[in-house]
Amino acid sequence: MNYFEHHIGDYDADTAHLSWLEDMAYTRLMRLYYRKEAPIPADVSDACRLIRAVTKEQKQAVESVLKEFFTPGLDGWRQKRCDADVARYQAKAERNREVGKLGGRPRNVGTQTKPPGLFVGTQEEPKPNPLQSPDTKHQAPEPSTKEQDTDAIASAASAKPPRAGRKCPGSFALTPELLEFAGKFPTVDCQAETEKLRDHTFKNAISDWPGAWRNWIRRAADGAQQTRASPMSFAERDELAAIARVHEMTGGLVSAKPFTPRRPDALQEVFDARTAARKMDHVAVRPDASALRLGLVEQVERG
Repeated sequence: MNYFEHHIGDYDADTAHLSWLEDMAYTRLMRLYYRKEAPIPADVSDACRLIRAVTKEQKQAVESVLKEFFTPGLDGWRQKRCDADVARYQAKAERNREVGKLGGRPRNVGTQTKPPGLFVGTQEEPKPNPLQSPDTKHQAPEPSTKEQDTDAIASAASAKPPRAGRKCPGSFALTPELLEFAGKFPTVDCQAETEKLRDHTFKNAISDWPGAWRNWIRRAADGAQQTRASPMSFAERDELAAIARVHEMTGGLVSAKPFTPRRPDALQEVFDARTAARKMDHVAVRPDASALRLGLVEQVERG
């Protein structure tokens, strides 16, 4: 046992008549009793050695305390209160081991008796021996409530779910199922969108982060589709028209400045439009075709 309760009021009520050496001897004997979970050795000299009583006065104090607060037995000096506390601790330790093997926390079992002597005046009458309750580092002191047994071992199965938050937790990772889902949206940069999700602060707290990630990818795919489907600006149309005109007038011999439209088929649409217009207003005779081509080339190179 690594812990036991020491109620000062009750202890002082029973030991106020002891000398300083006797009080120290009694305290050390109690600690030895609980630590060993066994009676004090029957040989007084052995008891003195275990609690480091070396002088004549210290040894006399040990013998005096043993005779007043302990009862000699076949296996050593016993004390009823200590024996009861040790037995109670050992029963709890055994129950906790069984609970740990089963992997669960036991249910509340009826009512718990209120430990006597929690404060001075809360018990009927001081006991012959100071009130002390044992425990270990695995146990908290017994509460006076009937709600739960605080000495039970919690199981891993009863772990709390992740707390909801407004920022994506660092533990969030893409599972094979999520990567398979992302494969349905080839136009979305999965890695880049995941980083955006991690940096984003949501308005409301979220606990289902895989679901939030899937919705994020869907919105990214919708945004990419809208970008591709958006109409070209007037500047883009004018630039494409100029490229098509140069291509038409030079017979494809001169290429204008490269242009990357937002839509892959935008350039083809302009060429089709220019071809239709040429059929409608085609001019059969050009006064000086070579000079016209040269002028267009110079204009394109300057622009």
